[in-house]
Amino acid sequence: RLARPSLLVAAGTFAGEAARRGFSQPASVCESAAAPQLTMIYFPVRALAEPARMILEFGGVAYEDASPQQAYGVPWKDAKDKTPFGQLPLLLVDGKELAQAGAIIRYCAALVPALVPAEPLEAARCDMIFEAARELDAVNPIVNVFRGEAFDAKKAAFFDSFPAKLARLARQLRESEGPFSCGAAPRWC
Repeated sequence: RLARPSLLVAAGTFAGEAARRGFSQPASVCESAAAPQLTMIYFPVRALAEPARMILEFGGVAYEDASPQQAYGVPWKDAKDKTPFGQLPLLLVDGKELAQAGAIIRYCAALVPALVPAEPLEAARCDMIFEAARELDAVNPIVNVFRGEAFDAKKAAFFDSFPAKLARLARQLRESEGPFSCGAAPRWC
């Protein structure tokens, strides 16, 4: 596993809070001999790959991190067309490509069954929280791509809508009947 120390701290903090509330480290489906070989391909930043990494760390699921250069042997601009949608992150599962951050996150969560609600409405509510939180992903390119006047304009536009979105997520947390966003048990969202 090639996870960064900061990720281990974040996953450990979450796991510590879960343990404090009576939850042990969840079993993963990867504890069998048929565990998939996972490689997360992404840039050397947290951003869109971080939720999947945190899920894998929390569940004790082994994986490797690889940059596009490491994975493809060429710079990203030359590797982009080799990916399903010309984007990262990309998760290799036994060599098969899985693209799109949401699909990767859901797949990783499925490897840690305790993080996925069995009851359909609870599962849908977990998905609801995830989708609402994804609306905050708009800050990613603002922070990582834009500079100068473009940065200032994008940042101002983002922060105009941010307080209301954050307040709605906070309300869902307060109404969740537990310390986690979907109730008493930690979930993937």
